[in-house]
Amino acid sequence: MLTRIQDTPDADQNVKVLVASSQRNDCTSGSQVAVAVQDLQDMHNDFQAKISEGLGKLAENQGRTGLAHRSGGWFQTHPKRSGAARLDGRGRPEAQQDEATQAEKESRSLRKQQHDD
Repeated sequence: MLTRIQDTPDADQNVKVLVASSQRNDCTSGSQVAVAVQDLQDMHNDFQAKISEGLGKLAENQGRTGLAHRSGGWFQTHPKRSGAARLDGRGRPEAQQDEATQAEKESRSLRKQQHDD
């Protein structure tokens, strides 16, 4: 898991990231490394694809194997938004971007608080 700590790519199109968590034989947690913007985008796209695939499997199995069935699909109510967001990977890209922007702001705020402490 990586946390971007720079907003602007350098001349080589790399940004600094903080390794928040890692697996054995990867960069150690807490280290700062430069990662190509394109690699970050590829990682993000792969992560989103895995989430969509998992949610698709979850939707296929609703009502089976102990999973509750809800007509209309799986829904999640977000406390900061009115209504419900579909969890089938077909949500509005604008809403997904808004959520990502908000999560990034919250992450920066938390890092700033930790740094100030």
